[in-house]
Amino acid sequence: MYARSTSVPAVRERIDAGVRYVDVEVTPLLSAREGCVGLSMLVDRRTGGCILTSAWRSVEALQAWDGDLRGVAGRVAEVLGGSPEDEDWEIAVLHRAH
Repeated sequence: MYARSTSVPAVRERIDAGVRYVDVEVTPLLSAREGCVGLSMLVDRRTGGCILTSAWRSVEALQAWDGDLRGVAGRVAEVLGGSPEDEDWEIAVLHRAH
C-alpha cells in the first residue's frame, strides 16, 4: 500500500472549517476513486499543524489520481489558510484493531 500526506500549517481559527471541508467534500470525493482505501486528517490545534493522508492499494493507483490529489490538497490548504506540502510514502507496516 502507498500513501500521500499533505502537511499544512493552518491558521488555528480555520481548523474547524478545514475539518468540515475534508469530512463533507474530500472524503466522498476520494472514496469514489478506484484504489483509494482510506483517508485521515491529523490536527494539532495548539500549533495549527494539519496532516491529511490518503492511502492507496498501489503506487499506480496513487499516481493515477496525482492531478486530482494535488488539486484537493490545494483546496484544503486554502480553507485552512496555509500552503500544502505533499509527500508520497510506501506503507511498510499497517495494523488495524478490529
